[in-house]
Amino acid sequence: MKKKHFKRIMALMLSFVMIMGAAFAMTPNTVKAASEATFTVTADKKELHRGDQFTVTVSMADNVNAYGLQYELFYDAAKVSVAGEPQKGTVFDGLSMDNMDVYMLTSDVAGSCVAANIGRTEAPVSNGTVMMITFEVLEDAAVGDLGFTYNIMIAAGDKDATVLEHTNNDQTDLSVVVPVTGISLNKNETTIARGATEQLTAAVEPEGTGSTVAWASDNEKVATVDETGLVTAVGKGTANITATAGGQSASCKVTVNAPLQGIEITGEQSTIKKGQTTQLSVIYDPEDTTDDPTVTWSSDNEKVATVDQTGLVKAVADGTANIKAKVGTLEATYAITVQEVKLNGISIKDATTIHRGGKETLEVTYDPENTTDDKTVTWESSDPTVAAVDGSGTVTAVKIGSANITATVGSYKAVCVVTVDAPLESIDAPDTLELVKNQTAVIGYELVPSDTTDKAPVTFTSSDPTVATIDENGKVTALKAGTTVITLKGANDVTAEVTVTVTEIPIDSVSLDKESAVVEKGQTTELTAVVGPETTTDENKSIKWSSSDPSVATVSTEQTNSGETVTVTATDKGGTATITAEAWNGTKAECVITVPVHIENVTLPQDVTLNRGRTTVLDVVCDPEENDDTITSVEWQSDAPEVAFIYSDGTIEGIKEGTANITAKVTVTTLTNETKEYTAQTQVAVNENHLDAGLGETIVFEDLEDALLKGQSIDMYEQMNLYEILSQNDITDIVTIQWTSSDEDVAAIDQTGRLTGLKKGSTTITAVVTAEDGEGQVVGEYTVETEVEVKEIPLESIAFDKIIKEMVVGSSETLHIIYNPENTTDLRDVKWSSSDEAILSVENGKVTALKPGTATITAKVGDKEVSCEILVKAAESGQPGQGSGTDSGNAAGANTDKGDSVRTGDTANIILYIALLVGAMAAIVIIWRKRRFTK
Repeated sequence: MKKKHFKRIMALMLSFVMIMGAAFAMTPNTVKAASEATFTVTADKKELHRGDQFTVTVSMADNVNAYGLQYELFYDAAKVSVAGEPQKGTVFDGLSMDNMDVYMLTSDVAGSCVAANIGRTEAPVSNGTVMMITFEVLEDAAVGDLGFTYNIMIAAGDKDATVLEHTNNDQTDLSVVVPVTGISLNKNETTIARGATEQLTAAVEPEGTGSTVAWASDNEKVATVDETGLVTAVGKGTANITATAGGQSASCKVTVNAPLQGIEITGEQSTIKKGQTTQLSVIYDPEDTTDDPTVTWSSDNEKVATVDQTGLVKAVADGTANIKAKVGTLEATYAITVQEVKLNGISIKDATTIHRGGKETLEVTYDPENTTDDKTVTWESSDPTVAAVDGSGTVTAVKIGSANITATVGSYKAVCVVTVDAPLESIDAPDTLELVKNQTAVIGYELVPSDTTDKAPVTFTSSDPTVATIDENGKVTALKAGTTVITLKGANDVTAEVTVTVTEIPIDSVSLDKESAVVEKGQTTELTAVVGPETTTDENKSIKWSSSDPSVATVSTEQTNSGETVTVTATDKGGTATITAEAWNGTKAECVITVPVHIENVTLPQDVTLNRGRTTVLDVVCDPEENDDTITSVEWQSDAPEVAFIYSDGTIEGIKEGTANITAKVTVTTLTNETKEYTAQTQVAVNENHLDAGLGETIVFEDLEDALLKGQSIDMYEQMNLYEILSQNDITDIVTIQWTSSDEDVAAIDQTGRLTGLKKGSTTITAVVTAEDGEGQVVGEYTVETEVEVKEIPLESIAFDKIIKEMVVGSSETLHIIYNPENTTDLRDVKWSSSDEAILSVENGKVTALKPGTATITAKVGDKEVSCEILVKAAESGQPGQGSGTDSGNAAGANTDKGDSVRTGDTANIILYIALLVGAMAAIVIIWRKRRFTK
């Protein structure tokens, strides 16, 4: 079919659909927003080889108002052909002639075009993929870019068939290339001077591949390369330049050097005096040259100046010399001028005094100061044992005396008279001196140096003569407690200080020969107190005695001297008293006197009664209760342990009804470790409280407030008042319960009393309560019953917690089930399924979109189920995550947003429109067949 005929047919189709849309008035009644549909064209490859197949996909997004679509893609038939049939995209999904939709996807229109045409009356054309076309590259396809051209028209569904704006984005960027089998460079290795360039060329095999050569440097700090292969040397070093084409590559190693361009001599002085030196050095251009930088130095007049191979120049005599530096073939010169000044004489200081051990450097003054003659000085001492001199003129004072120091320079001499003395430097005395009041001591000291030439006598002074005095001989006398500084002063105001501390030794302790004592009533003990230290300077060494409680213990005297003994007497009261020995300054010592109170008798509680199975503790009562003895052990015994058993800690347990005599044998230890034994006895009565018939008749179940739900559990023991009866009446019987349900299918009960509802109905719960006494004899058996109703809440329906219409490939959504009613007692096992697991998968309500298409997700609980149909779209660049929101169900059925689908009196019009549609379709088919079979 020729292109112009195809366009004529499609124009007829689109015009008809648009007229039908206007006639039916199926577009929304509200005003439409401006629409600009966006088309995107992508390909699954970029670089194509002859014989390759590749797929082009056309997608549409952002369409809101277009009811008609004509999309023509034109290709270069000299390079590619269509392989197979083009595939319809998702925009064709849901189209139907029954809805008066017109649609067609044709291939090889006019030999170079693939066209998609859609006309709708019910709704705008859906967003999504328009078509997928697979092409094959021809074996004789020319190398180069491969592109497409387009003819696109979209139109609104109004009566005027308005043509709408659109955007078409071609993102294919295709090119036909021949595979590269090899690549080579004109050089494998080269050296370039820094800053220079060199052109590299690449030969790609086979010729005519059409592949672009890409150039790269692995070290652009050394060398860079542009897209033509031009290499620029940047810095010293090596870099590999690589050319790549069609997956093949070749490299050239580039070495960048920095050749020496020139040299220059630099120095700080060009004029120097005879005997002086100056340092010369070479500056390189460039400084980082890669050439050998070794310098050869020479002088053109070595009688004036010489130079060594480090560049150090030495002046020899008056005149001028040129110093030359040579590096390779490059040379530079530096002019040196030498001057000479004669010496007329020298001088040093006439005399000086140096302390023994000290040093002084004598300075020589030259006339003139800038002489170029040899300034070497020879030094000599007339008596090195008094004053020695070294070669630098430094004089060292050795011993007391005098010596002449002579300096000689050439034929000139100068003399300095040096006197060596030994002044007083310091007085060596102790830093501190500690004395006790009335004590004396002589401060010893030494003069430093001991042979000092200073002969002034040493004097002594005290900063506080009230603490300590000192005489002219250095004798110190301590007068009272405190601190004073003794100052020793010699020649040259040299001083030394001695800190004298005078202390007194007060009584600081009182010691008793006993810290504690146990004295029986009416008995006595002796105590002796001594003050300390023994060296105390206190004259008052008396001791004052006292008792904290004379009614318990008394002291024979109130005061003694240190070391004297007193007698302490215990009264008949008993108890504790503290005896205190105190010195005049409050220093004291104490002795605790204990007059013990002894246990005279022990007893046990009388008329002890307890119930069987219960326990109580018997306590031993001492007479008197306040005493100083210690109960070290109690031996318990029951004469009827089968009635009342007693444990070693005095705990009695009631075993059965009856009486038993309990005996306690008590062992007591006194403070003096004397042992005494006592015996006490009491009678214990053991009683029983039975769950008798009177109490058994009061056992009842409480009424349940609500019916038991199926699957619900309840503790029936908690519904009885048995626990309250046993507790309030202190029942000693062993009570057991046997549980039964009259209908185990309705509700089951275990022997703990846990009742579980199983199905709707009622059942009688029976509890048989049995009471046994301590002998195991049944003393009562009581039956209690209650009626329990079990209720079911059936599941009426289920629903999803949200509605999902569309998803994008790769996305996930989670559906949850809403139960009606929420408190249903039916099982809530959910079975999930997908009508097409390849499109949508579902697991525990999580739905995952896998590929484009439509699938239905179903959830089933028992015989209740709910489903939703979900459209999955391809995830394409620029396409929103959700579609236009078109609901295909609404297109086929009632749409409340569009009003009534059929109105009274419309039937005749519908028949007319259907007839027109059939006629149009017939005309299309006739034209198509005619053009197809007519060459």
